[in-house]
Amino acid sequence: MKHNLEKKFSNFDLALILALVVVLAINIIVIGNLRGPGERKASKNAVTVTGSAPGKEGDVTVQVVADADNIYSVTVTAQNETPGIGSLAVEQLPVAIGKANSLNVDGVSTATVTSNAIKAAVADALTSAGFDPAKFGYVAPAAEPEVELAGPVAADDGKVTASGKGKGIDGDVIVEVVADANTIYEVNILQQNETPGIGSVAVEKLPGEIVAANSIAVDGITGATVTSTAIKTAVTEALTSAGFDPANFGAAAPAEETVPAEAAPAEAAPAEAAPAVEVPDGAKTAQGKGTGIDGDVVVEVVADESTIYAVNILQQNETPGIGSVAVEKLPGEIVAANSIEVDGITGATVTSTAIKTAITEALTSMGFDPAAYGAAAPAEEAAPAEEAAPAEEATPAEEAAPAEAAPAEAAPAAEPTPKPELPAPVTADDGKVTAYGRSLGKVGDVTVEVVADENTIYSVTVTEQSETAGIGSRAVEEIPAAIVAANGMDVDAVTGATITSDAIKAAVAWALRETPFGKTEAPAPAEAPAEPAPVEPGEPVSSTGRSLGKNGDIVVEVVSDRAKIHEVTVTEQHETPGVGTVAVEWMPGRIVEANSVDVDAVTGATVTSDAIKAAVLKALKAAPYDRVAEGPAPAAAAPAGPVTVQANVDGKNGPMVVEVVVEDGNIKSVTVLEQQETPGVGTVAVDWMPGRIVEANSADVDGVTGATVTSDAIKEAVRTALAAPAA
Repeated sequence: MKHNLEKKFSNFDLALILALVVVLAINIIVIGNLRGPGERKASKNAVTVTGSAPGKEGDVTVQVVADADNIYSVTVTAQNETPGIGSLAVEQLPVAIGKANSLNVDGVSTATVTSNAIKAAVADALTSAGFDPAKFGYVAPAAEPEVELAGPVAADDGKVTASGKGKGIDGDVIVEVVADANTIYEVNILQQNETPGIGSVAVEKLPGEIVAANSIAVDGITGATVTSTAIKTAVTEALTSAGFDPANFGAAAPAEETVPAEAAPAEAAPAEAAPAVEVPDGAKTAQGKGTGIDGDVVVEVVADESTIYAVNILQQNETPGIGSVAVEKLPGEIVAANSIEVDGITGATVTSTAIKTAITEALTSMGFDPAAYGAAAPAEEAAPAEEAAPAEEATPAEEAAPAEAAPAEAAPAAEPTPKPELPAPVTADDGKVTAYGRSLGKVGDVTVEVVADENTIYSVTVTEQSETAGIGSRAVEEIPAAIVAANGMDVDAVTGATITSDAIKAAVAWALRETPFGKTEAPAPAEAPAEPAPVEPGEPVSSTGRSLGKNGDIVVEVVSDRAKIHEVTVTEQHETPGVGTVAVEWMPGRIVEANSVDVDAVTGATVTSDAIKAAVLKALKAAPYDRVAEGPAPAAAAPAGPVTVQANVDGKNGPMVVEVVVEDGNIKSVTVLEQQETPGVGTVAVDWMPGRIVEANSADVDGVTGATVTSDAIKEAVRTALAAPAA
């Protein structure tokens, strides 16, 4: 009996042990399959080691599991790289290295420095374990050769080519300048490593602006103050080495004053511009964060214990046309004042406070006392709960950076080509119409193809664009689908790509207007009578006008008599809430108060403002009496059919001849027949301005940045032509 019991227990124990072995084996298999992406099962000879290398914003530290033949996993354990740029390499590269079992993998294109740092850190870890990184395809990046500045070279025509150098945020910026004693003809960037989307904007824009203004004393690019200063310093050095006096081109003697990011316009007198400031080697860079109206605002600050040299916004999602104004203006004002205690932007108090809070945090993290820069202790006053558009008309007086500004002026080196005619709309058997539209984006024209019927937008395709990769290109990818999904243009712009987003919407609106069901003609007289019923001079009458706004047609109703505009009402509009709608609210009152359409546009909503003015002008011309839009005197009756008028004006380099075709009070075409403007500068205005004027049906449009004189000359010619009796 005892023997049988012992035997039973022995069998039970054996079964239990066998079951435990099976469970353990299953667990080992499952756990082995839970490795992360790019990880493989490590051998018994594998070791875990760490390594580090300098990244963009400090050391990058990695943990590596490897043996002499295999890299099993790579994990970044410490880093401070730029969110949305270097952080992409931190997320992607360790997985790629593990999967390839090699360091010879492509880095992230927009984060080269961080990518190289991760590879170098892995190599450092492998070396510390006694393994050869070269066996895993590692090749240390070759040190950038020191570019030796070429000596000045004089040409037979008196022009001198010389080089100069300035200290950027990411290393030296080297430029080549072609100039004589009175004129800067070219500024070319030979070497730079500035941050994509931030410093690179200054690299693209500033050389062209310096050439256009023939002055170093142009505005720096907001958010890229250090790179802007480096370019100006390099140009100054090049001019000096060529034997020219930089003061002839607006360069001031070094002073303690910092460069205002919101300085006088590029073509203002050089004396009003502040001198460039060198960033000393002892300056530190750190990031800080504040809570905005639509999420965190992250800033990068370059400073030492007494001076703030640069403030760059790295991340924000503030309201376009409201909080975005603070994002554009406030960093430059803080640098200019060398103080955090500057006035916030009216109507954007929450965003302004977030930027100041973020800068305070960055300065504190560098070990500097924010009070040294005017930062006060937190007050008891709470930030406003809402960041609504201001009720009064005070905002425009502050000249906020326009959201609908002129294109980015990417270094205007190439000769512009005439715009091709858009294809005519095509109607299919099923009633769907394919139509085309065009509008001006950040860098150049954006052209779209739209398939729609009277009730539905079926597809939107961007067929032509040259927007900035990674910024405007995101709007090119996202906005067309959003318009189709919403079956209309009332969609949010892509954050950081507002101009491109709005250009796509405007191009779609253009295309829809060209369709049989969307195109509208200028209002016709009620009966086209031979003798309209007489209207007493003091008796107000009502008339309507229509013009193309930012996102579609704007229709106005105007009550007026021969001498006075009594009332302007916008009866139809599709403008962007909080941006174009501000002009919809304010412009009618301004026009009535001035008794004229010759009033200032609402800052940040120029296109909408101009459309309202053009619509009012059409309404006045459609009223059953003759009235000159700019004054009470009656005008001659408009001739039937199109009228062609030529006007002669003085451009930047000589006379210009402009031809204007007017029909039923509408500007049908503007053509520059003769001009002698500077290639790549004034000729950009020659190419772009006529299209802008026709699209707005008004000469009151923004000029091309860097070509103001040429732009103004074309606008003056159009106004002269419109005032001619024949028009």
